[in-house]
Amino acid sequence: MPNLKQIPREIFDLIVEGLSPNSTKNIADALLFSEKQENILWRVIFKNDKWIDEAFKLGACPALIGPKLDLIGMPNYKGSHRHHILLSTNDYSGDLQYSQKLLFESLREGYHYDETKFKVTLPETNFISPDKRKMKIPEIVLHVKDAIKPWETIRLSRRAIRRLFEKIVVRTQYSFARQKKVCSLQSPYIYGMGGSISKPEALLPICGMHPVCCGKEWVTILVAPKCPPVSPIHSDGKRGRIVGWEPRF
Repeated sequence: MPNLKQIPREIFDLIVEGLSPNSTKNIADALLFSEKQENILWRVIFKNDKWIDEAFKLGACPALIGPKLDLIGMPNYKGSHRHHILLSTNDYSGDLQYSQKLLFESLREGYHYDETKFKVTLPETNFISPDKRKMKIPEIVLHVKDAIKPWETIRLSRRAIRRLFEKIVVRTQYSFARQKKVCSLQSPYIYGMGGSISKPEALLPICGMHPVCCGKEWVTILVAPKCPPVSPIHSDGKRGRIVGWEPRF
């Protein structure tokens, strides 16, 4: 019988591909493999996989979106003391909103929920890596409105939208629970009024992007309060992907 603790890393990655974050951690521990940063990113938010597994069951595809996600869960962390992250459900059926209780039961202990702003604050903590190294985990502000009151667009405050991108350049990162890779999105693949945008101030009053998971493209649209009426600009006339917006008169 083969010794599973001697399997190559490439085989291990194939085994855990598509598994939920905490399930991946359990298998990594059993086979004495180090856990990848992308998986730690999800585990610093979710203590178990119950809500994520329910999302998968309903056909949703949860993603985390925010600047410099690739720093969270890294040894010798030297990033910001607070990270703002959007939880995007990609739940086209709208059924996942009825699992709100499960969502909060799945979050890491010690969180505070501001129900007026639909945001969860997870306190700074430390994780211990398999090789016994201490990893500093910063405070995380998780914007969960898409999981509580889903709509075709995600409505956030102007400040919240800006905090989901880097300060100087139009750039952010995303990670899907199903894929657990951290990918970057930046200009010209972030869209606003008139089309592709290159300046941070152009993120308002509306912006959008197309994160990709396992070859499938999703759309995330962020809208600020008092956004004027707009019409989407499509890549192929009135059809195709959204690549910007124009005023609607």
